[in-house]
Amino acid sequence: MNFARMAAVLAALVLGASSSPAQVSRTLTFDFSNPAVMSLDISRNAVSFTLPPNFIPAPREMPEAVSIVVRSNVPWVLTAAVSSDFQSLEDASRAIPSERMEYRCRIRAAAAGVSCQERFQPLVKNEALDVARGGATPDPGVAIVTDYRLRITLQDPAGSYTMPVTYTLSPVQ
Repeated sequence: MNFARMAAVLAALVLGASSSPAQVSRTLTFDFSNPAVMSLDISRNAVSFTLPPNFIPAPREMPEAVSIVVRSNVPWVLTAAVSSDFQSLEDASRAIPSERMEYRCRIRAAAAGVSCQERFQPLVKNEALDVARGGATPDPGVAIVTDYRLRITLQDPAGSYTMPVTYTLSPVQ
């Protein structure tokens, strides 16, 4: 080896210009599963109409009777269903047709992609009726305010009546 070349290599080693180890990298992968999430909250479990003591032929409205909050990360539909007519609490043989109860709704705050039944529709026995539908909701959910209207006639027997309404939140296929 040439003396000049050997001197340059020794000088480089003395001055710290040694070769460094090669860089090493490894990849870490994060995995998770985000499940479909749907929840339904209803502001009350019963609504009572107070009818005046004197017959009035106009329907009796109960605005903002119920507030329903839907939270979902998948497209959804909210339905209402009744499986019976209004049944008398005093006499099981007396009933008033379920169609006398009507509903409509509106969205409390603007929510993109959410639609709602804005005109009064009767609750038809044994039919699941669309109340609202939409896509993924904001984290606080979508508030659906529901109004009810009850029509009573003089042909309806006097008494106290009850009718359960079942709300169901389902994913849209």
